[in-house]
Amino acid sequence: MSQRTAVLISAALLAVFAIISWTAVCTKSPAYDEPYHALAAWVQLHHHDYRIDPEDPPLWMYWATLLNGREAISADFSNEVWHSIPQQMQRQWYWCVQTLYRTAGNDAEKFITRCRMMMLPWAVVLGALVGHWAFRIKGSLAGIVAVALFALDPNFLAHSPLMKNDVIFALAMLGLMCTLWRVGQQLTWPRLLGLAVLCGLLICVKFSGFLLAIIVPAILLLRAILPRPW
Repeated sequence: MSQRTAVLISAALLAVFAIISWTAVCTKSPAYDEPYHALAAWVQLHHHDYRIDPEDPPLWMYWATLLNGREAISADFSNEVWHSIPQQMQRQWYWCVQTLYRTAGNDAEKFITRCRMMMLPWAVVLGALVGHWAFRIKGSLAGIVAVALFALDPNFLAHSPLMKNDVIFALAMLGLMCTLWRVGQQLTWPRLLGLAVLCGLLICVKFSGFLLAIIVPAILLLRAILPRPW
């Protein structure tokens, strides 16, 4: 099978994946914590306050809420609930519900949908990277199979339309593993720089990225032990 044919088939599979996911973006009601993440992203980007959703790093949120301008939501930052959040973190949920769903003029569905629209492209990029790496390792057929398994996987079809950091974290982690693989093939300054940047990105997407402080050195140590030149 030619490389061009493999690319066309993979692109068609990813297009099907994108269409199915897009219908979910536009028609499915928000998951339990999507309003919480969406409003936290808006507050962090436009008001530089991080008391909502402090358990997630802000980088992915900045991206997710770019389509929601400063005037997209009317929020009350003077009430007692808002000021009590740092002392009673569970009250952040109540403030988010009151702001999005019980404040006149706020359209929660459109607000969350715009965040979802920003997250979906990264899922398509993830699928493309899955196919690319499989192609590099085992050829055209492997690339097509890998993309098909991704594009039809219920887990990714379910999570890709959501205002969540799981898929974008998976993308950054896969990118890191690809870079580590290439570093193991041949150590160059650009690849080493890419490795450092991806480690930083992962920490800014999910705090579990700090586990890389153990994972990356362990993988590099195993590679150094192998009896092959870098």
